[in-house]
Amino acid sequence: MNEGTIATVLVFPRPWPPDADSVSLLSRAQGDSVVELTADRRGRLGLRINSAALAEQSRLFQPVGAPEGGRGILIETWSPNHISLSLNGIDLLPDEEQVGQSITISSLPERAPIFEDADVAWIDPTKGGDEAEHLFLATLMDIQEKLARRTRYDLIKAAGLLRLLLLDDMPLVYKVNRGVHLRLHFTVVDYTTPPPVVPDHHWQNLDPSMFPGARTLSIDLKTLLSAPCLTTDGVSASVKDLIKACANAKGGIHLGKACTSEEAAVLDWDQAVRLVGEEPSGAAIAGLCRVVVAGLRPLAEAILMSA
Repeated sequence: MNEGTIATVLVFPRPWPPDADSVSLLSRAQGDSVVELTADRRGRLGLRINSAALAEQSRLFQPVGAPEGGRGILIETWSPNHISLSLNGIDLLPDEEQVGQSITISSLPERAPIFEDADVAWIDPTKGGDEAEHLFLATLMDIQEKLARRTRYDLIKAAGLLRLLLLDDMPLVYKVNRGVHLRLHFTVVDYTTPPPVVPDHHWQNLDPSMFPGARTLSIDLKTLLSAPCLTTDGVSASVKDLIKACANAKGGIHLGKACTSEEAAVLDWDQAVRLVGEEPSGAAIAGLCRVVVAGLRPLAEAILMSA
C-alpha cells in the first residue's frame, strides 16, 4: 500500500526562502515510494510522492518563515488519498486552504531567556516568607540560568527541577500556593485539533514562543501534565511522562531505566531523532520550562509582593 510516515530534521538553507522556483531539500525512499521535500521562493514547502503502483502525488503547504540556519522536525505522512506535513509539532495548512497565512519558526537559540535580565535580578529568593517559598523562587532562577546555558546537562537537570515543582508527592508549587490561592494557567500551542491523518510518529511542541501567531490554549496544571508531547508506534507520551523520563532515567535526579512504556518512548525517540545535535527531549524540556515559568510568574510576583 502506498502510505507511510517519515520523520526528518530540516536545517533551513541559506538563503531562505530559496532564490528559485523550486529546490529539492531532501529525497528518501520508503517502501515502494520515493518522498521528496521541496521549497520555493515564497517559502512554501512541498511534498512529492512517487510510487510504482500509483500516479505521482504532490501538495504545496503554507509559507514558512525561518531564520537562515534555523531548524525543525518535520513529520511527513501520506496515503493514497491524503498528504500531510507537520513542522515542530504544528500541522501545516495546504497552500490552497491557508488564505495568506504563513507560519514562522524560531531558531533554537543558545540563550532562551524567560525573563529579561532585570527581571531575573528582581526575583530575590531571600524574600521568600518560608523555606518552601525560598526554594520555589530559587528554583525559578535556577531554571532560567540552565536555559541560558542550554547544555545537554543543564536541560536534563532542568527536568529534575520541573519534577520538584510539579510532580513530587507534594509538588512545591502546591506548597507555596496554599497561602496565596492563585488559579494557575499555562499558555500552550493548541494541541486539541488532531491532524486529518494521524501519523505513526508525531512530536508536539507546546511552547507558543516558537510559533508566533499560532493558536494557543490557556490550561490548568493538571491539563498541562496530561497534554501529549509525543506519539510513536501507538504509544502516547504526556508532559508528565517527558519530565519523568528525563528526571528519573536520564539523570535529572536519577540515572536509570524507564519505568513505563511512555517514558521508554521518550528515550527511544531521543535515540532515533536528534535535532541537529540536540535530543528532542532536550528541546521539549526547554520549551516546557518556558511555559511553566511563564505560568508560575504570577505566583512568584504574589510571594514577592507579600514579603
